[in-house]
Amino acid sequence: MKIKYLIILLFPFIVHSTFSQNYEYKILSQKGSVLLQRNNSSKWISVKIGDLIQSKDKIKLENNSYVGLSHVSGKILDINKAGTYSTTDLYTILQNKKNSTITGKFVKYVSDQVDNTGGIFASKSQTDNMKSTGAVNRSIELNAQEGQKIGNMTGLDKNTSSAIGAFANLIFPSDEKKIKAFLPRTSYLFDDEIDFSWYKDKDANNYTIYIVDRNDVVVFSKMTNDTSIRINIKNTNLQTGTNYYWYVQGEDKKSDQYNIYWLTQSEKANINADIIAIYEEVGNEDTPLINLILAAFYEDANIQDKAINSYKKALNMAQNPDEYKRMYGRYLANIGLFESAKKVFDSIQSSK
Repeated sequence: MKIKYLIILLFPFIVHSTFSQNYEYKILSQKGSVLLQRNNSSKWISVKIGDLIQSKDKIKLENNSYVGLSHVSGKILDINKAGTYSTTDLYTILQNKKNSTITGKFVKYVSDQVDNTGGIFASKSQTDNMKSTGAVNRSIELNAQEGQKIGNMTGLDKNTSSAIGAFANLIFPSDEKKIKAFLPRTSYLFDDEIDFSWYKDKDANNYTIYIVDRNDVVVFSKMTNDTSIRINIKNTNLQTGTNYYWYVQGEDKKSDQYNIYWLTQSEKANINADIIAIYEEVGNEDTPLINLILAAFYEDANIQDKAINSYKKALNMAQNPDEYKRMYGRYLANIGLFESAKKVFDSIQSSK
């Protein structure tokens, strides 16, 4: 009997009391030399992601530097011109920014994620817990208790991490006779060309990818000797606005099935309208912060390939990307890619 899995995307919007505290701006991104002078102090100190700027503080940017700020109103501000700025100067610049409830929602999410990154791998015992339980390496055997241990290390709230563990235990049963699919997990498809990928199976020289409808009728299949394949959906019999399921089969093993849904033109138009609204507020300049906001938007919309690409772009552009890596690792864990999440967290640990 075939089981079709419909994964619920876990997207925790955590409301932090710090967002309403007495500060004007929060630093969400920076590159180069960005300094902060506190009120009643003559010292300039280097900033880090998550630092708060109070009402009478100042920031200073050297040449070829950049800082991305979030204001308590939910607006964002990108500064890349060398100089010294008081909070009054910053507010004057901010007044020319268009206000968008869409952007504000995702700025707040990124801001909350920055607040919630403390404590990841903060102690050796937590790292040892991961290694001893195999919580991520043995993703096919995760249970709610092990999911909670992941939550302790990644900052996910208790209910979310328990749910991740429960889903992992259901979706990845301990069965070595299965190939593990990588991407897309249950996801909306926006672009016409989609990359399907899976983990290598040592016993397989060739793989066949199948896409079936709700009645198990094969609507597309293709063989490859690689662990990924790019498919132009327009060249298949798939219809927009319809649920399909994909899986990959090797010599004598196959993967579980994952739900995909090709968005209609109307649904794509709505998403594009939201993207335009975001760019109208933040501008068209390509910065780490803008890519983080886009990643949060696509994460919320459950368009996985675009979310991952935006996270990767932000990581490549960021100067000190550990905070961004933690956000990216959480997202990978949320969609069930625990092994990939562990690699992200391991890279944070190895860089210390």
